[in-house]
Amino acid sequence: MIPAQEWWSIIEAYGARIWPTQIVFYIAALLLMAWLVFKPGRIQSTCTKLYLAIAFAWIGIVFFLILAKDITGHSCGNYCFGSLFIIVSILFDWLWATASIGYQRK
Repeated sequence: MIPAQEWWSIIEAYGARIWPTQIVFYIAALLLMAWLVFKPGRIQSTCTKLYLAIAFAWIGIVFFLILAKDITGHSCGNYCFGSLFIIVSILFDWLWATASIGYQRK
């Protein structure tokens, strides 16, 4: 386990390197959330699952496999956690493709 100060320096470097992209992800998340809450439906559920798949893939690939590796060196934890985030992304892709889970207002 890495010390807390080193972890926060990794997060700081990550935030600085991806700064403009964070705004795009936040705006997309807020718009999707509002769209899903105020007008739930199949298209909104599909778009939300696609967004989650992209977000988890982004974290797995960009943070764990690229940026954290550059910052901390080659680490088994980077590959392990990066792989887990990519697996979750694939599961969201599978849910998106099969449309087996959706959000419906009762």
